[in-house]
Amino acid sequence: MENQALVQAPPISPTPVPPPVKTKSPLSGKLFLAVIILLIFFLGGSGFLILNSRLNPQPPVAKTNPTSAPIPTPIDETSTWKTYNGNFCKISFKYPANWEELTTESQKGCIIEIKNPDLDKQYFVITKVGTSWTEILEKNKDGQETTIGGAESVITKPIVAPDGSFNGVYIHKNDVVYGITYAILEGQNDLQDIYNQILSTFKFTETNNPVACTEEAKICPDGSSVGRTGPKCEFTPCPQ
Repeated sequence: MENQALVQAPPISPTPVPPPVKTKSPLSGKLFLAVIILLIFFLGGSGFLILNSRLNPQPPVAKTNPTSAPIPTPIDETSTWKTYNGNFCKISFKYPANWEELTTESQKGCIIEIKNPDLDKQYFVITKVGTSWTEILEKNKDGQETTIGGAESVITKPIVAPDGSFNGVYIHKNDVVYGITYAILEGQNDLQDIYNQILSTFKFTETNNPVACTEEAKICPDGSSVGRTGPKCEFTPCPQ
């Protein structure tokens, strides 16, 4: 027995372990089916909308052009004012309805005064002056030259006093100079706008200033006489 050789048992190979079997979750199948259904519904709905838009096209929307806002008509604040029309002074202008007018007209000149009866020391006076236009411009070099009633004019530099300012305007038309003076006392600053409106309505009612010719006579060859006439005061031609 001791001399028997030891016999080795053959090696035992390991038993192969089969891979785990993957079992399908019932939840994943339902999720996949839900995705497929939603995809079909979406594609079907889109196709229906496209087909419906082709079969029932929407009417085109008319484009509206923006309209410009109407321009308001300026209000003429002088429409209810009184109107002065001078017979000899040959001028016309408007002034407030509640103002008073004091006028003196004669062959020597004219004096027109308008005023607000509710204000003390307020006046607006228009007169014919004997100074030439050249002298007026020379004395008022610091004034403002402008046009009033279609005639050359100059607004003098105001004279400032403790109780207000005194202003002047000269207007030159047909070799006649009109002088306008007015006062703006303390607390009457709104009068400047009224005076400007009065001046804006200033007009001349006679375009040609009448010329008075000297009473001379010319003896014609036939013994008759003729006098001077016309704008240049020329003698009337003698009869032929």
